[in-house]
Amino acid sequence: NDGYVLASAIDRYVVTCGCPVPPGSEDVAYVFSTDREEDGICSYSTRSTEPVASEWLRYVQGVSVMLMKYQSAPIRGFLMVIMSSLPIGAGLSSSAALEVATARLLANMFPLSAPLNKTQLAQLCQRAENEFVGTNCGILDQFTTACSQKDKIVYLDCRSLGHALLPLRPSCPGPMTNCMSPPCTFVLADTHVHHVLQDGTYNRLRNTCFEAAQHFAACTGDQVDPPITHLRDVSLEIFERFKNSMRSEDAFRKARHVITENQRVHQVRKALESLAGAGDSSELIENSLRTVGHCMLQSHRSSQLDLGNSCMELDLLVDLAEQIPGCYGARLTGGGFGGCTINLVATHHVEPFIAELARGHQQKLPQARPPSFYVCHPVDGASGWSVRSV
Repeated sequence: NDGYVLASAIDRYVVTCGCPVPPGSEDVAYVFSTDREEDGICSYSTRSTEPVASEWLRYVQGVSVMLMKYQSAPIRGFLMVIMSSLPIGAGLSSSAALEVATARLLANMFPLSAPLNKTQLAQLCQRAENEFVGTNCGILDQFTTACSQKDKIVYLDCRSLGHALLPLRPSCPGPMTNCMSPPCTFVLADTHVHHVLQDGTYNRLRNTCFEAAQHFAACTGDQVDPPITHLRDVSLEIFERFKNSMRSEDAFRKARHVITENQRVHQVRKALESLAGAGDSSELIENSLRTVGHCMLQSHRSSQLDLGNSCMELDLLVDLAEQIPGCYGARLTGGGFGGCTINLVATHHVEPFIAELARGHQQKLPQARPPSFYVCHPVDGASGWSVRSV
């Protein structure tokens, strides 16, 4: 929807390592993933643009195809090993992490026509997912994976790719800008409901949003400048004015989610800017975090009731978290349809929060698999190293 988003890379990783095969060898990529040991060593011809059968291998193949198509990378055969501490299918952007890690590795192996900066790297990986894998995702996951910074939240305008890095703790005067400990921590709760966007659900949701944008474009014509092309162009005023003439209840609800979600992103940005300037004022810190948490809860309810990308297990974890002391807010993370909730928790409440959430889940769903918990911190985006034998 070309909208506004807030995200961060976390301290869970996808690591790729590899090397080119000797000159004169076959133009074949040999790839092994420690998360997919049962698949053994997988392979594909680097001269082929036909997607392989293996779903996870398509992300690797897609990146190599995009590097050759758009960067004239002379990719031939190579060996590659993938290791990961990211749970697969948990809505934590493991596919984007794999894409960016693969791009960093292949760009080190094979010289590109021109170096890629972080934004260009993210765009190339998004193209791999759009053009090759077949998921018409936005650029959020790839951009965050490539461009995050430690202890910062990335604010991104998905249309212009303009962005800002917002501190998650108060700044201190003078050169020691990070002298204060973060007052809050992210706790992820994994429902173990498998998250997948390749089954067409995401693309159908996206198409409904475009249908809604076309409605408002037809209603406003040349009355607005620039003209409406995406839901990010629709103000709350325009939405209220023309919502009753929408023919589809589904499109109405999804439009309402997107338009109000953009408003929530701006609210959270202001709250984080206030947090950065709070100094040692406990009242300002608390008010800022309460605003962020309130927007998170509103966002989840909107996903649950309007966008339709939540599920019973996610809703239960948010309902429980909302009642636990020390939790400022909770919402689903990633594309939804399963996966994880993200909870903003006061740092000194993390352990009792996890214990209470696990206990509440067991009481409500005694036969279900208990959630897994990950205490996470914002970290730097993807990086790479070259190791040469001597």
